[in-house]
Amino acid sequence: MKSYTINAILKGIRERDNKVLYYIYQESYPAIKKHIVNNSGNAQDAKDIFQDAIVIIYDKSKKNEFNLDCDFSTYLYSVCKLLWLKELKKKKDEKTNIKELEGLLNYQDDITGSDGVSEKYAIYYKYIKKLDYDCQKVLRLFYDEVKVEEIANIMGFKNEHIARSKKFKCKEKLLKWIRKDPNFQSGNNNN
Repeated sequence: MKSYTINAILKGIRERDNKVLYYIYQESYPAIKKHIVNNSGNAQDAKDIFQDAIVIIYDKSKKNEFNLDCDFSTYLYSVCKLLWLKELKKKKDEKTNIKELEGLLNYQDDITGSDGVSEKYAIYYKYIKKLDYDCQKVLRLFYDEVKVEEIANIMGFKNEHIARSKKFKCKEKLLKWIRKDPNFQSGNNNN
């Protein structure tokens, strides 16, 4: 297989040269996939991270001041590693947020309970209704334990990555509103 200089690789990325992109994939993807799979990821995560990294490098390569002083595959691996660390942190934060939301959902089963319980549920319900239809539907599918792949199909998203991103953004928006609600704040202090 033909090898390329760093400048030829960057030019190939800018020009979307399939031969150069295939070369990058053949040279770098196996190590990136291995790293991600060995660190709580899967093959799809590796593909998503790899593509995101290529887009980042594409954007940077369009700037004249962008110069690499290391091997391209080393740089690409570093970008992928950083992106994966961010993704892992996001997943960890998402799990924390899921637990908070699940706690709120548990109030639904006991609306007629103490005033604090019904008040918290009312707050939750108030903000869930404020979300746009797509957000409500994505969150409902998620809580019904529908697989992300199916959520993407149902919602008409291009891929699972978009579905995960939408779910995360919707939950973040909902939690932000709930946390800011003064009644929720005071209700937390009473428990």
